[in-house]
Amino acid sequence: MVILSGLSVLCSIFAFSGCRYVALGDSVGWGDSYVNDVAEGTGADTTNLSVPWEWLPLLVHNVQNEPSYQEAIAAADFITVGIGGNDAMVAHVNCPDAACLDQEHALFLSAYGQLLDAIRTQNDHAIVVALDIYNPFGPSLDADTISRLSEMNAGIRDAACSRGMLAAHVFEAFNGADGAGDPGPLIGPDGLHPSPEGHRAIALAVLSAHCP
Repeated sequence: MVILSGLSVLCSIFAFSGCRYVALGDSVGWGDSYVNDVAEGTGADTTNLSVPWEWLPLLVHNVQNEPSYQEAIAAADFITVGIGGNDAMVAHVNCPDAACLDQEHALFLSAYGQLLDAIRTQNDHAIVVALDIYNPFGPSLDADTISRLSEMNAGIRDAACSRGMLAAHVFEAFNGADGAGDPGPLIGPDGLHPSPEGHRAIALAVLSAHCP
């Protein structure tokens, strides 16, 4: 794994004592993932609450109601939020028309804002980084879907930055400025999840998170 030092610098700048890192998200962050890259390179004490097939509504519920989530969030100095890939994929498959997709988009962004507000309510000092969503299919995805994913990602970044949080530009790292680029070696053998190189790219995006 690559050794990262950016978070250590952040911890030093903000005078954190034994930087505590909490990762919230889905299968992209689960297991041997970018979360480990961030943790290994910084020496952060890490709690990884990423769960395979996690959905945004379920994550909102857990953050708002589950003591194990709330205790970890309250004690954190640095939190990453990587959620939405499953929500976007299922909406794309299940929605029969543009009106349905528009509705799902609005519901997602509303729930995403609720998630960030719940995190901030439980912890008023942590650095919170929201990860936008990469396109694993590159240019083989149709233009309308790429455009919608781009709008969704803009909504994620806006939700974070408008709340004084930061945005990790994972979409651009994987797919370029237009979102249609081929992620190539950043995607693993299953065609959906990042390769080790892809996880390192996500970690670097986290550590260089910024607004807008």
